[in-house]
Amino acid sequence: MNAAARKARKNLLKLRDAIAEQLDEGRYFAAAAAEWARLPVLWRIALHILSGIGSADGGLDNLTDLAARAWREIPPPEREALRFVSRQCEKQLQSMGVLTAGGGDQSEARQALNQAHDAFVQFSSDGRFSSAAERAWARVNADWRIALHLLGGIGSRDVDLDVLAARRWGDIPAPEQAAIRAMCRDAKKHLHGIAALRARV
Repeated sequence: MNAAARKARKNLLKLRDAIAEQLDEGRYFAAAAAEWARLPVLWRIALHILSGIGSADGGLDNLTDLAARAWREIPPPEREALRFVSRQCEKQLQSMGVLTAGGGDQSEARQALNQAHDAFVQFSSDGRFSSAAERAWARVNADWRIALHLLGGIGSRDVDLDVLAARRWGDIPAPEQAAIRAMCRDAKKHLHGIAALRARV
């Protein structure tokens, strides 16, 4: 093979690789766009809050408008921020732990198991945590706590969400605990399975 043929072959291989890369990017983009479209607006809003896009102080109307955008309409820097937060979801869902359990009436056996779990957590933590739920809540980061309060309809304009989110689990009234648990279960349902949005492409 002469020099001209080798050069032509090298250029063809580079062109082939470039086309393949573009096809892969297009495939991943389409998959991410489809996942984004399937996400309820509520959790699109949550991902915007957690990504620092928009502001909870600007009200839900502003965040709803941002979250309503199609994936292609979101600027690339914002898409990368949303991807980054999406990759953190699994860790936070694991941190929520027992907060995603429950809902509805529980059997006596389940209640007894929960009590035994709480007793173990209290013993193993030397009294730092009074229950498994309190330990799980302590592991959820501040931004997620704020999002769970906001989306759960907890709080008012008179109280800073940062203050509410900083409370220990035992200091949160039972109705608010129930609302937070419901949001944790909904987060697990809708965010656990996302894959394309987490891709590093």
